[in-house]
Amino acid sequence: MSVLNTYLIMPFMAVLGDDGALTLATRFHQAIVASFSIMVFFLLLKKIYDKKVALLGLFFIVICLYHIMMARWGLD
Repeated sequence: MSVLNTYLIMPFMAVLGDDGALTLATRFHQAIVASFSIMVFFLLLKKIYDKKVALLGLFFIVICLYHIMMARWGLD
């Protein structure tokens, strides 16, 4: 596990605690990062190209198995 993931987990562990919500605390930050990366990817494509290309790219990143795996497993 990288240092970035460890630092991102810390606030959720402080709020949710160690006991019952351990799984939620360790996975919630990655769901937020994955959602944020989809939004950034869309806005980047929209700025570089146009809205039609950005929507097509958004479709591809949403169905991309690597992005889904990154969101589920907490990969960098």
